[in-house]
Amino acid sequence: MKHTLIYTTLALSLIFICSCATSSTKKLGHQYQNNEKLKLALGKDSESPYYHYMLSRIHNKKNELPQAIDLLKKAIDNNPKSIFLKKEILDLYLAQNNYDKAILVAENILKTNPDTIDILSILAQLKLKKNQSKEALEIYNRILKLEPDNKNTYLLMGRIYSDDNNIDESFKLYSKMLEHFPDSYIAHYYLGMAYLDQNKLNYAEEEFFKTIELSPKLIEPRLQLIGIYKRHSKDSNKPDKKVLKTFKNILAIEPSNDFVSMEYALYLHSHGNVKKAEKIFFNFGERCSKDEKFLLQVANEYIVKKKFAPASIIFVEMLKASPDNPSINFFTGYAFDSLKKYQQAVKYYARVKPGSTYYKKSIIHTAFLHKDNKKNKKGLELLELYHKEHPKDIDVITFLSSFYIDNNDLDKCRDILNYGLTISKNNPVLLFKLGICMDKSNNKNECIRIMKKVIELDPDNAEALNYLGYTYAELGINLDEAGRLITKALKRKPNDGFITDSLGWVYFQKGSYAKASELLQKAAELTTYDPIIMEHLGDSYTKENRFSKALEVYKKALKKTSETKKQQKIQLKTKIKELESKINAQE
Repeated sequence: MKHTLIYTTLALSLIFICSCATSSTKKLGHQYQNNEKLKLALGKDSESPYYHYMLSRIHNKKNELPQAIDLLKKAIDNNPKSIFLKKEILDLYLAQNNYDKAILVAENILKTNPDTIDILSILAQLKLKKNQSKEALEIYNRILKLEPDNKNTYLLMGRIYSDDNNIDESFKLYSKMLEHFPDSYIAHYYLGMAYLDQNKLNYAEEEFFKTIELSPKLIEPRLQLIGIYKRHSKDSNKPDKKVLKTFKNILAIEPSNDFVSMEYALYLHSHGNVKKAEKIFFNFGERCSKDEKFLLQVANEYIVKKKFAPASIIFVEMLKASPDNPSINFFTGYAFDSLKKYQQAVKYYARVKPGSTYYKKSIIHTAFLHKDNKKNKKGLELLELYHKEHPKDIDVITFLSSFYIDNNDLDKCRDILNYGLTISKNNPVLLFKLGICMDKSNNKNECIRIMKKVIELDPDNAEALNYLGYTYAELGINLDEAGRLITKALKRKPNDGFITDSLGWVYFQKGSYAKASELLQKAAELTTYDPIIMEHLGDSYTKENRFSKALEVYKKALKKTSETKKQQKIQLKTKIKELESKINAQE
């Protein structure tokens, strides 16, 4: 979908401003492609910087960068003051994406030539590549002192401030830029954005008008104006005249701007002008039936970007033009699914018929919707029917096994996974599910054997690493190995609360209760206080004799425990009673 951007990326390539080889040098490079011939041609100067430089150029043309770099190093060793040669090797390091060495070369050049703008610019870009924005800003400030009218530097600095959400510095920068470039529409636009961030809507509006005055065909400032007008009229049910006028202005400039047309229709629809909106959506629906690519653009804009409420309106309206379109029905179902609107989601998923590329997805989504709404049996029946029709579909076999585990139907779970493994031998996903099934069946040895196999097949599988490590911790065995496995899993998923809980439980089993409590507290926070993790934390506090703290945690865990988890509720109540007795005895 078209969306005109005022300034999306700064296309500043890392280009060097350096001396070019003479025409005779160029001819020499073309003429002598053989090292020995080049050596003979140069005679007694065959070890000169010039020889190594020319030979480097030959390797460079063949894309043999390591050899080209080694030869340039020799040339620089023989002529260490040559800025030209250093720029050449800097160029090659950049071509290799070797930012560390490129930084060293750029800094070396600047020691003797501190005011070289092109090298300063490259160094700043390299610092950004290394996520060193503070250092990059310092370099850009040096450039502005040397060249106060360097427009690109202002824009690059502005991007850094924007990425860091540094509104004040962004505002100062664009105000300063306008002193040097009063007619810069880009500076006016970004100053308007800075005012928006400060919630100074009137000032922002003024800057966007100046932007449009300087560049009348720009779309982006008009979209920002629409946002301002909407904020001014947010409490009104009637459409705002300024909003409508600005939408029309944009569409007069770009009649084929689908994004703006869609937003215009949404605005009309939400403010009572349903008929006019429906006409626009109907046209889009007709277009979608003939152009799948366009439909995917709409889905990308509203589904992928998680704008589910407007997506539900758009797709429902488009279906009026193409009621049987399986793709539109799927995206409509997905929008309602994401909005937790169970009945509507199921309704539209059901309209996706066999033969569509979205049929399997609709079945799986519907099955899990039933499960989430405590209709496991209905979801299971749907998956089983699909499995019967498509017995070799590994995805459905995997999802079926999850349903069987949740229903505690472990025999069926084991049977379908073993069947799946006859189709897809050594499939890590199926093996992992089988390992869980063995664990639930209280066959810990078989669970351990299978999880080891999964890790052998997929050494970085965080779930399997964690599961095996936690199983060891649960059994109180191989605790050092358990810690190693779980630590590796955490490197793959550093902010996973459940893996953090596993590591905390390893320390608990080792008797390192202070460390365990620290990790378990972090795990509880990461999981928004999962009740099982809270119980683990309470157990650790109890071992530390922090009885009041443990009691508080157990009570929170009890409140968060589902009514279906009867055994955990009984366990928590017992622990609470025992702790209350201990606390009373101490008093």
